[in-house]
Amino acid sequence: MKNFIVLSLIFLFLTACKKTDHQLLLDRADFPVAVGSWWAYQLTDQDGVVFDTVTFKIVDVINRNNQLYQRWIAIGGNDTLLVLPTDTSVNFYTYTIDFPVINNSTWTKNPEQGVSYTASTQNVTIGNKTYNNATFLNRYSPYSPGIYYNESIWIVKNIGIIKHTANNYNQPYYNEQLIDYHIN
Repeated sequence: MKNFIVLSLIFLFLTACKKTDHQLLLDRADFPVAVGSWWAYQLTDQDGVVFDTVTFKIVDVINRNNQLYQRWIAIGGNDTLLVLPTDTSVNFYTYTIDFPVINNSTWTKNPEQGVSYTASTQNVTIGNKTYNNATFLNRYSPYSPGIYYNESIWIVKNIGIIKHTANNYNQPYYNEQLIDYHIN
């Protein structure tokens, strides 16, 4: 009887333990960054009202401080982004995505103290198109009570960023959703 109780307790302990999912969500090779590729986004406010569209195109590579940056031009505007893709990351102005992205893990190697980073998958519908198992990245920065920054990014393998939202306590919410793209 004593053995039965011990075995039952071990079984209960093992089945009650939650396994952490360390599934690979996204690797660097899954994130396209070839010159000539472009992505068109529709920009909406918190009420879903469209206020602009923007197309980012990778036009060339430039050497700056011995690093090879890609120049992403906002077609129809004057904005230029310098994006630094490496074998293990893609560095944008406001964030870096380090690869591989693992489920339930931090997606940057240098997290800011007090900021939470999450990675998971979600199905996302934009217009009439559903993207299954999009990699979802979230960064939440609670600076102090009532002051925060919340940013979410959805990435689909071999397409890139399909959705990007940001909400800052003192600035308007915005939402960028992919409406067209071309990958070289």
